[in-house]
Amino acid sequence: HAVADGVALAPYLHSTRRPVEGVARAGGFEESHSHATSHLLLPEDPRLLAGDGPLVLVDDEFSTGNTVLNTVRALHERFPRERYVIVALVDMRSPEDQGRLDGFAREIGAHVDLVAAASGTVRLPDGVLEKGQALVAEHEG
Repeated sequence: HAVADGVALAPYLHSTRRPVEGVARAGGFEESHSHATSHLLLPEDPRLLAGDGPLVLVDDEFSTGNTVLNTVRALHERFPRERYVIVALVDMRSPEDQGRLDGFAREIGAHVDLVAAASGTVRLPDGVLEKGQALVAEHEG
């Protein structure tokens, strides 16, 4: 909501996980790594998403970029645009995931620009998955 406050009179819509009676669904997307994966886009006026100017999407972080791809794909199928600008606090995508976004933009024939305040890399020690699975198995029984 802080972003919405900063864009003043520009049209603004945030996703929700709950349907709203009397408001038609204009789209949705899946956030596969989230505890609540399905998101809905429920503008009071569906024309909010139509237009030819850039569409700015805001997220807290990019880990793999899957949520961005799912969101833009869903929006582009119903409300195609030439340009999307994706903004986040931090970009933690791998070089491979960064390449997927570039390929996706070419696939849909649109520009997809990503802007982040910071970026980083997560390095996990060898065997961390197996150690985690062993701990879970040990404490589940």
